[in-house]
Amino acid sequence: MKNTFLFFFLTLFLFSFNSKQFDDTSVVAQEADANLSNQQSRSNKRVLKIPISVNNPNHLKVREGFVLKKGDVLVQDLEERRRLELQKKSINLEIGNLTSRFIQPPKSPAFDTSDFFEEQEILQQAKLKLQHARLKLSNSSKVLSSEDPQKKAELQQAEANLEYLNQKIQDQQSLILSMESAKMQPEILIHEKKKLEKLTNQLSLENAEFQLKRSQIQSASILQSEKLDQLRMNVELAESDLRLAQSRLLSAQKNKREQTLEKFERSKLDYNQSLRDRNYKISQLRLSLLGIEQKLSQTIKIRSPRSGVVERIQPWKIKNNQNRTTLYLAYYIR
Repeated sequence: MKNTFLFFFLTLFLFSFNSKQFDDTSVVAQEADANLSNQQSRSNKRVLKIPISVNNPNHLKVREGFVLKKGDVLVQDLEERRRLELQKKSINLEIGNLTSRFIQPPKSPAFDTSDFFEEQEILQQAKLKLQHARLKLSNSSKVLSSEDPQKKAELQQAEANLEYLNQKIQDQQSLILSMESAKMQPEILIHEKKKLEKLTNQLSLENAEFQLKRSQIQSASILQSEKLDQLRMNVELAESDLRLAQSRLLSAQKNKREQTLEKFERSKLDYNQSLRDRNYKISQLRLSLLGIEQKLSQTIKIRSPRSGVVERIQPWKIKNNQNRTTLYLAYYIR
């Protein structure tokens, strides 16, 4: 019994000693883990230097200790932004006024038609003149297109006489050659040669008369052709006068209609011009809005390139008329 109690007490003592030793070991391990975590955090920390140059130090929108996300605004010109916002509001108001302004379209006018007595009378005279010219051409064209039958017959007769004389001359020449070959008496030869000379002279006269008659017929033909051309020209002139009269009638009708529509057309042009002017102004104002939007985006000079904390901002220095500083952005890498 005594030995059993002693064994129990010894076992309890050993268990208590081992538990205390284990607790001390756990605390030491936890402290070691914390120290290791702090060392790792310090080793993962990085600092990014961001140089800043502005006209006004108030353009810097962050202070030391600010927590930033990537893309947050660091530098912005608020004065310029306010000015541009006011300008944008004014332009939008002007666009709204122009868009809502109603422009009254012109009304189509009614017009009356009327007779054109003077133009109609001229047109009828032109038609009669054309009919007369065509009738005269038709009646004269057959006569003027053909030759004078009597003169033509005389010319044919003269041509036949020339052929007859040429044949006689050839025969006489052959006779003289035969007589010379037969050595006829000189008196006979002289007589035959005189006959040949007479025939030759007669041929010259006949030929001259033939040329005269032919030239007379040609002249008459030219004269007839000129008269025929003149008659044809008269028809063309009458046709031209008719076309002119028709054109004058159509032009008078058109002018009458245009006079009736003139006021409407002017008002229509004014209306269209007003629409174009309004649309042009609106398009120009919208272009101005695009320019303002671009300038507004440019008022944001610098954005944060990373997420982190503003650890420190150096004091401002002036260089080349610019306020300069350096912002230290602390961040951690994984």
